[in-house]
Amino acid sequence: AGRLVEVYLTATVPIAVYWFCGRVQKSFNLSDAAAQELLYDAADAAMAPYLCGRFRKLGGLFVKLGQWTAGMAYGVPVKLQEHLKTLVDSCTEDDEAHVRATISEAFGRSLEDLFEDFEM
Repeated sequence: AGRLVEVYLTATVPIAVYWFCGRVQKSFNLSDAAAQELLYDAADAAMAPYLCGRFRKLGGLFVKLGQWTAGMAYGVPVKLQEHLKTLVDSCTEDDEAHVRATISEAFGRSLEDLFEDFEM
């Protein structure tokens, strides 16, 4: 249940922040430019390190998602892209023993049975 809560928080917090920005924009009848400057830029600045940290903590697929998102040229705030690029540049590798154990556990066979050649 702990991991599920971690995943849920990773998605829920940014959704809530950006939803709140939208509600404030509508409530105060802000133009898109004013909302960007007053609300969304601040939300981006707060959410970028938050999401990057959450993806690092969750590891694996979430790090890969962050790396993929960092390379998107559309629909992703620049501040978020900048933070997520650190997942490409400075992410630590898993050691070979861990990778071998994970793959063997997932497929129920040794790497030698699954692959002719395996390099890290």
